[in-house]
Amino acid sequence: MDLRLIDLEIDMLNKYGLSGVPEEEAEENIKYIKSLIGPKLLKTNTISLSNIARTPICDNFRRIVYCGYGAYIELNHAMLLTPVKYDDSRSKQLKADAKPFLNYTFDDGWHTRVRLQTRPVIYGDFIPAAYYINVGEVWVDSDYQSPSDWLVCQT
Repeated sequence: MDLRLIDLEIDMLNKYGLSGVPEEEAEENIKYIKSLIGPKLLKTNTISLSNIARTPICDNFRRIVYCGYGAYIELNHAMLLTPVKYDDSRSKQLKADAKPFLNYTFDDGWHTRVRLQTRPVIYGDFIPAAYYINVGEVWVDSDYQSPSDWLVCQT
């Protein structure tokens, strides 16, 4: 889990909305993102992932999708190990017709963002009907630290 990846996504959304990050800035963001992602996640797509609450997310994923907003784990519904629920609190932030995804989360109190892509977008190779989770919100299970340990080591 890496808050820098989450912060980058939030910064880019605040700056550009969903219109896409300009190409030059997107390329720089992708280089930065790749420097932050751990080697275990880059080497294989068969790896156990969970969120900070230790909620199991998946044992494998399709691929990592990079764009100017961040890096996202791509899953299909069958790959999710824990059921997700619709998160309408985040969905109200954007008009329904402007949104290329629906927001879901796990019912564990941590509000990990799980996005169901509803249509193609110009800023990334996101596939409709696939689920996406920001790499900054997942743990490689073998590297897991408790939330209290993680917060201490990040300061």
